Amino acid sequence: MKQLNIKEISSISDKTILYGAGMIGRLSLEFLKRNNINVNYFCDSDERLTGNIIDGLKVISKEELKKLDKKINVFISNKYLNTVGKYLKDNKFENVYDCSLLLENFDLEDFYKKKRNIFQLQGSEGDFPILKLQRELDFYLEMCKKENYVSSKKLHLKTIDVQITERCSAKCLNCSNLMQYYEKPINSDSDQLFSSIDTFMNAIDKLDEFRVIGGDAFMHKELHKIINFLKKFDTKIIVYTNAKIVPKNQALECLKHPKVIVDITNYGNEASLKHDEVVALFRNEGVAFSTTRTTKWQDCGRILPFIERKEDELKDLFHNCCNSDLISLLHGRLYRCPYSANATNLKAVPEEKSDYVDLLDKDKSLSEIRESIFNLCYQKDYLAACSYCNGRDYSTKWIPAAEQTKKRPLVYKKIK
Repeated sequence: MKQLNIKEISSISDKTILYGAGMIGRLSLEFLKRNNINVNYFCDSDERLTGNIIDGLKVISKEELKKLDKKINVFISNKYLNTVGKYLKDNKFENVYDCSLLLENFDLEDFYKKKRNIFQLQGSEGDFPILKLQRELDFYLEMCKKENYVSSKKLHLKTIDVQITERCSAKCLNCSNLMQYYEKPINSDSDQLFSSIDTFMNAIDKLDEFRVIGGDAFMHKELHKIINFLKKFDTKIIVYTNAKIVPKNQALECLKHPKVIVDITNYGNEASLKHDEVVALFRNEGVAFSTTRTTKWQDCGRILPFIERKEDELKDLFHNCCNSDLISLLHGRLYRCPYSANATNLKAVPEEKSDYVDLLDKDKSLSEIRESIFNLCYQKDYLAACSYCNGRDYSTKWIPAAEQTKKRPLVYKKIK
Protein backbone atom coordinates (compact mmCIF):
# COMPACT_ATOMS: atom_id res chain seq x y z
CA MET A 1 0.00 0.00 0.00
CA LYS A 2 1.11 3.54 -0.72
CA GLN A 3 1.79 6.12 1.98
CA LEU A 4 0.58 9.71 1.85
CA ASN A 5 1.59 12.67 3.95
CA ILE A 6 -1.05 15.13 5.13
CA LYS A 7 -0.35 17.60 2.31
CA GLU A 8 -0.79 14.86 -0.27
CA ILE A 9 -4.04 13.76 1.32
CA SER A 10 -5.31 17.34 1.23
CA SER A 11 -4.52 17.59 -2.50
CA ILE A 12 -6.64 14.59 -3.53
CA SER A 13 -9.24 15.66 -6.07
CA ASP A 14 -10.11 12.50 -8.00
CA LYS A 15 -12.82 10.02 -7.07
CA THR A 16 -12.31 8.56 -3.59
CA ILE A 17 -13.68 5.37 -2.06
CA LEU A 18 -13.59 4.16 1.56
CA TYR A 19 -13.40 0.35 1.62
CA GLY A 20 -15.07 -0.54 4.91
CA ALA A 21 -18.34 1.00 6.10
CA GLY A 22 -17.89 0.33 9.81
CA MET A 23 -16.63 2.55 12.60
CA ILE A 24 -13.16 3.06 11.14
CA GLY A 25 -14.73 4.03 7.82
CA ARG A 26 -16.93 6.62 9.53
CA LEU A 27 -14.01 8.14 11.40
CA SER A 28 -12.00 8.29 8.16
CA LEU A 29 -14.91 9.92 6.36
CA GLU A 30 -15.08 12.62 9.02
CA PHE A 31 -11.36 13.38 8.63
CA LEU A 32 -11.65 13.62 4.84
CA LYS A 33 -14.72 15.87 5.11
CA ARG A 34 -12.88 18.19 7.50
CA ASN A 35 -10.10 18.46 4.93
CA ASN A 36 -12.55 19.22 2.11
CA ILE A 37 -11.94 15.92 0.35
CA ASN A 38 -15.01 14.56 -1.40
CA VAL A 39 -15.70 10.88 -0.82
CA ASN A 40 -17.92 9.27 -3.42
CA TYR A 41 -18.84 5.91 -1.90
CA PHE A 42 -18.29 3.38 0.80
CA CYS A 43 -17.50 -0.11 -0.44
CA ASP A 44 -17.90 -3.17 1.77
CA SER A 45 -17.39 -6.90 1.35
CA ASP A 46 -20.59 -7.53 3.33
CA GLU A 47 -23.21 -7.70 0.59
CA ARG A 48 -25.95 -7.13 3.18
CA LEU A 49 -24.80 -3.49 3.31
CA THR A 50 -24.92 -2.93 -0.47
CA GLY A 51 -27.24 -0.05 -1.34
CA ASN A 52 -27.47 1.26 2.21
CA ILE A 53 -26.82 4.92 2.94
CA ILE A 54 -24.35 5.33 5.81
CA ASP A 55 -23.51 8.81 7.06
CA GLY A 56 -24.71 10.21 3.74
CA LEU A 57 -22.77 7.82 1.49
CA LYS A 58 -24.06 4.93 -0.58
CA VAL A 59 -22.44 1.53 0.02
CA ILE A 60 -21.41 -0.18 -3.21
CA SER A 61 -20.45 -3.84 -3.66
CA LYS A 62 -17.07 -5.29 -4.60
CA GLU A 63 -18.43 -6.03 -8.08
CA GLU A 64 -19.51 -2.40 -8.55
CA LEU A 65 -16.09 -1.24 -7.36
CA LYS A 66 -14.34 -3.43 -9.96
CA LYS A 67 -16.09 -1.51 -12.75
CA LEU A 68 -14.65 1.85 -11.66
CA ASP A 69 -11.51 3.54 -12.99
CA LYS A 70 -8.42 1.76 -11.63
CA LYS A 71 -6.81 5.12 -10.84
CA ILE A 72 -9.37 6.10 -8.20
CA ASN A 73 -8.18 6.55 -4.61
CA VAL A 74 -9.17 3.67 -2.34
CA PHE A 75 -8.63 3.97 1.42
CA ILE A 76 -8.94 0.65 3.26
CA SER A 77 -11.00 1.48 6.33
CA ASN A 78 -11.43 -1.92 7.93
CA LYS A 79 -9.01 -4.21 9.75
CA TYR A 80 -8.75 -6.76 6.94
CA LEU A 81 -5.95 -4.78 5.36
CA ASN A 82 -4.03 -7.70 3.89
CA THR A 83 -7.09 -9.42 2.45
CA VAL A 84 -8.63 -6.26 0.99
CA GLY A 85 -5.24 -5.01 -0.18
CA LYS A 86 -4.63 -8.24 -2.09
CA TYR A 87 -8.10 -8.06 -3.64
CA LEU A 88 -7.51 -4.49 -4.85
CA LYS A 89 -4.04 -5.35 -6.15
CA ASP A 90 -5.37 -8.41 -8.01
CA ASN A 91 -7.97 -6.14 -9.61
CA LYS A 92 -5.30 -3.63 -10.74
CA PHE A 93 -6.24 -0.67 -8.55
CA GLU A 94 -3.25 1.68 -8.52
CA ASN A 95 -3.88 4.11 -5.65
CA VAL A 96 -4.55 2.10 -2.50
CA TYR A 97 -3.89 3.48 1.00
CA ASP A 98 -4.58 2.65 4.61
CA CYS A 99 -6.15 5.27 6.89
CA SER A 100 -3.39 5.45 9.50
CA LEU A 101 -2.36 9.03 8.67
CA LEU A 102 -5.98 10.10 8.78
CA LEU A 103 -6.58 8.65 12.22
CA GLU A 104 -3.38 8.54 14.25
CA ASN A 105 -3.92 12.03 15.71
CA PHE A 106 -7.70 12.11 15.42
CA ASP A 107 -9.55 13.92 18.24
CA LEU A 108 -11.81 11.00 19.00
CA GLU A 109 -13.32 12.41 22.18
CA ASP A 110 -14.48 15.63 20.50
CA PHE A 111 -15.97 13.76 17.57
CA TYR A 112 -17.65 11.20 19.82
CA LYS A 113 -19.42 13.93 21.76
CA LYS A 114 -20.82 15.40 18.56
CA LYS A 115 -21.71 12.22 16.68
CA ARG A 116 -21.86 9.39 19.21
CA ASN A 117 -25.18 8.22 17.76
CA ILE A 118 -23.52 6.94 14.54
CA PHE A 119 -21.37 4.43 16.41
CA GLN A 120 -23.04 1.13 17.01
CA LEU A 121 -21.51 -2.32 17.03
CA GLN A 122 -23.32 -4.94 14.96
CA GLY A 123 -25.43 -7.03 17.29
CA SER A 124 -25.68 -4.28 19.91
CA GLU A 125 -28.16 -1.62 20.94
CA GLY A 126 -27.49 1.92 22.17
CA ASP A 127 -24.29 3.93 22.04
CA PHE A 128 -20.98 2.23 21.49
CA PRO A 129 -18.79 3.11 24.53
CA ILE A 130 -15.89 5.43 23.75
CA LEU A 131 -13.46 3.16 25.61
CA LYS A 132 -14.29 0.36 23.17
CA LEU A 133 -14.18 2.74 20.21
CA GLN A 134 -10.69 3.90 21.19
CA ARG A 135 -9.56 0.29 21.44
CA GLU A 136 -11.05 -0.45 18.00
CA LEU A 137 -9.11 2.49 16.60
CA ASP A 138 -5.88 1.40 18.32
CA PHE A 139 -6.32 -2.12 16.94
CA TYR A 140 -6.77 -0.78 13.40
CA LEU A 141 -3.66 1.41 13.64
CA GLU A 142 -1.63 -1.60 14.78
CA MET A 143 -2.93 -3.69 11.88
CA CYS A 144 -1.71 -0.94 9.53
CA LYS A 145 1.81 -1.59 10.80
CA LYS A 146 1.65 -5.37 10.43
CA GLU A 147 3.47 -5.49 7.09
CA ASN A 148 6.34 -3.47 8.57
CA TYR A 149 6.46 -5.72 11.62
CA VAL A 150 6.65 -8.82 9.43
CA SER A 151 9.39 -7.44 7.18
CA SER A 152 11.45 -6.22 10.15
CA LYS A 153 10.86 -9.39 12.19
CA LYS A 154 9.36 -7.29 14.98
CA LEU A 155 6.93 -8.98 17.35
CA HIS A 156 4.69 -6.08 18.37
CA LEU A 157 1.31 -7.65 19.09
CA LYS A 158 -1.91 -5.81 19.78
CA THR A 159 -3.62 -8.29 22.10
CA ILE A 160 -3.45 -11.69 23.72
CA ASP A 161 -6.49 -13.48 25.13
CA VAL A 162 -5.41 -14.86 28.51
CA GLN A 163 -8.02 -17.54 29.17
CA ILE A 164 -7.87 -18.09 32.90
CA THR A 165 -10.80 -20.50 33.22
CA GLU A 166 -13.03 -22.89 31.31
CA ARG A 167 -15.83 -22.10 33.76
CA CYS A 168 -18.63 -19.66 33.02
CA SER A 169 -21.47 -18.21 35.07
CA ALA A 170 -23.80 -18.42 32.04
CA LYS A 171 -24.99 -21.39 30.00
CA CYS A 172 -24.97 -19.98 26.47
CA LEU A 173 -26.03 -22.39 23.76
CA ASN A 174 -23.71 -20.92 21.11
CA CYS A 175 -20.69 -19.55 22.98
CA SER A 176 -17.95 -18.80 20.43
CA ASN A 177 -15.32 -19.89 22.98
CA LEU A 178 -17.05 -23.29 23.27
CA MET A 179 -17.64 -23.21 27.04
CA GLN A 180 -20.88 -25.13 26.49
CA TYR A 181 -18.90 -28.26 25.58
CA TYR A 182 -16.82 -28.57 28.77
CA GLU A 183 -17.90 -31.51 30.92
CA LYS A 184 -15.62 -30.74 33.87
CA PRO A 185 -14.39 -27.16 33.37
CA ILE A 186 -11.32 -26.12 35.34
CA ASN A 187 -9.46 -22.94 36.20
CA SER A 188 -6.01 -22.37 34.76
CA ASP A 189 -3.23 -23.12 37.23
CA SER A 190 -1.89 -19.73 38.34
CA ASP A 191 1.79 -20.73 38.60
CA GLN A 192 1.69 -22.36 35.18
CA LEU A 193 -0.07 -19.28 33.80
CA PHE A 194 2.53 -16.89 35.25
CA SER A 195 5.40 -18.96 33.86
CA SER A 196 3.92 -19.04 30.35
CA ILE A 197 3.18 -15.29 30.39
CA ASP A 198 6.73 -14.50 31.51
CA THR A 199 8.11 -16.60 28.66
CA PHE A 200 5.76 -14.97 26.16
CA MET A 201 6.60 -11.42 27.25
CA ASN A 202 10.34 -12.14 27.20
CA ALA A 203 10.05 -13.55 23.67
CA ILE A 204 8.18 -10.64 22.04
CA ASP A 205 9.00 -6.96 21.61
CA LYS A 206 5.75 -5.34 22.77
CA LEU A 207 2.15 -6.11 23.70
CA ASP A 208 -0.62 -3.52 23.95
CA GLU A 209 -3.40 -5.45 25.73
CA PHE A 210 -3.91 -8.44 27.96
CA ARG A 211 -7.54 -9.58 27.48
CA VAL A 212 -8.42 -11.60 30.58
CA ILE A 213 -11.24 -13.96 29.63
CA GLY A 214 -12.98 -17.25 30.41
CA GLY A 215 -15.75 -18.38 30.49
CA ASP A 216 -16.25 -15.57 32.89
CA ALA A 217 -13.04 -14.19 34.39
CA PHE A 218 -14.80 -13.67 37.75
CA MET A 219 -15.24 -17.45 38.09
CA HIS A 220 -11.51 -17.77 38.94
CA LYS A 221 -11.02 -17.33 42.68
CA GLU A 222 -7.45 -16.12 42.13
CA LEU A 223 -8.40 -13.41 39.66
CA HIS A 224 -6.82 -10.78 41.92
CA LYS A 225 -3.49 -12.64 41.90
CA ILE A 226 -3.58 -12.85 38.11
CA ILE A 227 -4.43 -9.15 37.66
CA ASN A 228 -1.76 -8.11 40.16
CA PHE A 229 0.79 -10.26 38.31
CA LEU A 230 -0.11 -8.68 34.94
CA LYS A 231 0.29 -5.16 36.37
CA LYS A 232 4.08 -5.52 36.32
CA PHE A 233 4.06 -5.27 32.52
CA ASP A 234 3.69 -2.02 30.58
CA THR A 235 0.41 -3.19 29.08
CA LYS A 236 -3.31 -2.47 29.44
CA ILE A 237 -5.40 -5.15 31.14
CA ILE A 238 -8.95 -5.69 29.87
CA VAL A 239 -11.14 -7.97 32.00
CA TYR A 240 -14.21 -9.47 30.31
CA THR A 241 -17.43 -10.35 32.10
CA ASN A 242 -21.14 -10.87 31.39
CA ALA A 243 -22.02 -9.23 34.75
CA LYS A 244 -23.66 -12.17 36.43
CA ILE A 245 -21.15 -12.11 39.29
CA VAL A 246 -20.56 -9.05 41.50
CA PRO A 247 -16.85 -8.87 42.39
CA LYS A 248 -16.01 -8.33 46.04
CA ASN A 249 -13.01 -7.78 48.30
CA GLN A 250 -9.70 -8.54 46.52
CA ALA A 251 -11.41 -9.23 43.20
CA LEU A 252 -12.88 -5.72 43.30
CA GLU A 253 -9.79 -3.95 44.62
CA CYS A 254 -7.54 -5.27 41.84
CA LEU A 255 -9.81 -3.65 39.23
CA LYS A 256 -9.18 -0.10 40.50
CA HIS A 257 -5.70 0.11 38.98
CA PRO A 258 -5.33 2.66 36.12
CA LYS A 259 -4.12 -0.07 33.73
CA VAL A 260 -7.35 -2.07 34.16
CA ILE A 261 -10.59 -1.71 32.18
CA VAL A 262 -13.58 -4.03 32.66
CA ASP A 263 -15.44 -4.83 29.42
CA ILE A 264 -19.05 -5.80 30.20
CA THR A 265 -21.30 -7.56 27.70
CA ASN A 266 -24.89 -7.00 28.78
CA TYR A 267 -27.16 -9.66 27.30
CA GLY A 268 -30.25 -8.37 29.08
CA ASN A 269 -31.24 -11.81 30.35
CA GLU A 270 -30.21 -14.24 33.09
CA ALA A 271 -26.69 -14.38 31.62
CA SER A 272 -26.24 -10.76 32.80
CA LEU A 273 -28.39 -10.99 35.90
CA LYS A 274 -26.39 -8.49 38.01
CA HIS A 275 -25.58 -5.96 35.27
CA ASP A 276 -27.12 -2.88 36.88
CA GLU A 277 -25.65 -3.77 40.27
CA VAL A 278 -22.18 -4.27 38.78
CA VAL A 279 -22.33 -0.97 36.85
CA ALA A 280 -23.44 0.93 39.95
CA LEU A 281 -20.65 -0.66 41.98
CA PHE A 282 -17.98 0.21 39.41
CA ARG A 283 -19.17 3.81 39.19
CA ASN A 284 -19.14 4.14 42.96
CA GLU A 285 -15.72 2.48 43.35
CA GLY A 286 -14.00 4.25 40.44
CA VAL A 287 -13.46 1.16 38.27
CA ALA A 288 -12.94 1.97 34.57
CA PHE A 289 -15.44 0.03 32.48
CA SER A 290 -17.48 -0.07 29.31
CA THR A 291 -20.79 -1.86 28.87
CA THR A 292 -22.43 -2.86 25.60
CA ARG A 293 -25.99 -4.14 25.24
CA THR A 294 -25.70 -7.14 22.93
CA THR A 295 -28.76 -8.69 21.32
CA LYS A 296 -27.27 -10.92 18.62
CA TRP A 297 -23.99 -12.48 17.64
CA GLN A 298 -22.61 -14.48 14.73
CA ASP A 299 -23.40 -18.17 14.35
CA CYS A 300 -19.86 -19.37 15.04
CA GLY A 301 -20.17 -21.04 18.45
CA ARG A 302 -20.52 -24.66 17.38
CA ILE A 303 -18.17 -27.60 16.87
CA LEU A 304 -19.06 -28.95 13.45
CA PRO A 305 -18.21 -32.29 11.86
CA PHE A 306 -15.22 -32.14 9.52
CA ILE A 307 -15.99 -29.94 6.49
CA GLU A 308 -14.16 -30.76 3.26
CA ARG A 309 -12.82 -27.39 2.09
CA LYS A 310 -10.31 -26.60 -0.63
CA GLU A 311 -7.13 -24.80 0.39
CA ASP A 312 -8.30 -21.50 -1.15
CA GLU A 313 -11.58 -21.78 0.77
CA LEU A 314 -9.70 -22.35 4.03
CA LYS A 315 -7.48 -19.34 3.35
CA ASP A 316 -10.48 -17.11 2.62
CA LEU A 317 -12.28 -18.34 5.73
CA PHE A 318 -9.22 -17.65 7.88
CA HIS A 319 -8.15 -14.27 6.51
CA ASN A 320 -11.69 -12.87 6.58
CA CYS A 321 -12.33 -14.12 10.12
CA CYS A 322 -12.67 -11.36 12.72
CA ASN A 323 -11.06 -13.68 15.30
CA SER A 324 -8.00 -14.78 13.32
CA ASP A 325 -5.78 -12.21 15.04
CA LEU A 326 -6.99 -12.93 18.59
CA ILE A 327 -3.85 -14.67 19.85
CA SER A 328 -4.99 -16.90 22.73
CA LEU A 329 -3.22 -18.42 25.72
CA LEU A 330 -4.76 -21.52 27.29
CA HIS A 331 -3.04 -23.90 29.74
CA GLY A 332 0.46 -22.84 28.70
CA ARG A 333 -0.14 -23.01 24.96
CA LEU A 334 -0.38 -20.07 22.59
CA TYR A 335 -2.97 -20.39 19.81
CA ARG A 336 -3.95 -18.18 16.89
CA CYS A 337 -7.62 -17.87 17.89
CA PRO A 338 -9.89 -18.78 20.84
CA TYR A 339 -11.87 -21.31 18.79
CA SER A 340 -8.69 -23.19 17.88
CA ALA A 341 -7.52 -23.02 21.52
CA ASN A 342 -10.67 -24.50 23.01
CA ALA A 343 -11.47 -26.93 20.20
CA THR A 344 -7.94 -28.36 20.51
CA ASN A 345 -8.17 -28.44 24.31
CA LEU A 346 -11.50 -30.30 24.02
CA LYS A 347 -9.93 -32.75 21.54
CA ALA A 348 -12.61 -31.79 19.05
CA VAL A 349 -10.08 -31.09 16.27
CA PRO A 350 -6.78 -32.76 15.34
CA GLU A 351 -3.79 -31.48 17.29
CA GLU A 352 -1.64 -29.74 14.68
CA LYS A 353 1.68 -28.76 16.30
CA SER A 354 2.22 -25.78 14.01
CA ASP A 355 -1.11 -24.33 15.23
CA TYR A 356 0.18 -23.62 18.74
CA VAL A 357 3.34 -22.73 20.68
CA ASP A 358 4.07 -24.57 23.92
CA LEU A 359 5.35 -21.81 26.19
CA LEU A 360 6.17 -24.36 28.90
CA ASP A 361 8.52 -26.40 26.69
CA LYS A 362 11.81 -26.37 28.62
CA ASP A 363 13.67 -27.95 25.69
CA LYS A 364 13.22 -24.85 23.53
CA SER A 365 15.40 -21.77 23.83
CA LEU A 366 13.80 -18.33 24.05
CA SER A 367 14.93 -17.55 20.49
CA GLU A 368 13.27 -20.76 19.25
CA ILE A 369 10.06 -19.86 21.06
CA ARG A 370 10.21 -16.37 19.55
CA GLU A 371 10.54 -17.84 16.06
CA SER A 372 7.57 -20.14 16.71
CA ILE A 373 5.47 -17.19 17.92
CA PHE A 374 6.46 -15.21 14.83
CA ASN A 375 5.39 -18.05 12.54
CA LEU A 376 2.11 -18.53 14.40
CA CYS A 377 1.23 -14.82 14.39
CA TYR A 378 2.46 -13.82 10.94
CA GLN A 379 2.86 -16.87 8.71
CA LYS A 380 -0.34 -18.92 9.11
CA ASP A 381 -2.85 -19.12 6.27
CA TYR A 382 -5.35 -21.36 8.03
CA LEU A 383 -5.67 -23.75 10.99
CA ALA A 384 -6.78 -27.34 11.50
CA ALA A 385 -9.74 -25.91 13.43
CA CYS A 386 -10.96 -24.05 10.31
CA SER A 387 -12.26 -27.37 8.94
CA TYR A 388 -14.59 -27.70 11.95
CA CYS A 389 -15.68 -24.06 12.25
CA ASN A 390 -18.63 -22.22 10.72
CA GLY A 391 -16.43 -19.17 10.15
CA ARG A 392 -16.76 -15.66 11.49
CA ASP A 393 -16.67 -13.21 8.61
CA TYR A 394 -19.08 -10.72 7.06
CA SER A 395 -21.16 -13.55 5.53
CA THR A 396 -21.76 -15.52 8.76
CA LYS A 397 -25.40 -15.21 9.77
CA TRP A 398 -26.52 -13.52 12.98
CA ILE A 399 -28.45 -15.35 15.69
CA PRO A 400 -29.93 -14.27 19.06
CA ALA A 401 -27.14 -13.73 21.60
CA ALA A 402 -26.71 -15.70 24.81
CA GLU A 403 -29.65 -18.06 24.48
CA GLN A 404 -29.40 -20.20 27.61
CA THR A 405 -29.48 -23.98 27.66
CA LYS A 406 -30.27 -26.34 30.54
CA LYS A 407 -28.42 -29.11 28.77
CA ARG A 408 -24.72 -28.66 29.42
CA PRO A 409 -22.28 -29.97 28.41
CA LEU A 410 -23.35 -30.29 24.81
CA VAL A 411 -22.36 -33.46 23.01
CA TYR A 412 -19.61 -33.47 20.39
CA LYS A 413 -17.40 -36.05 18.72
CA LYS A 414 -13.86 -36.27 20.08
CA ILE A 415 -10.89 -36.88 17.80
CA LYS A 416 -9.30 -40.23 18.57
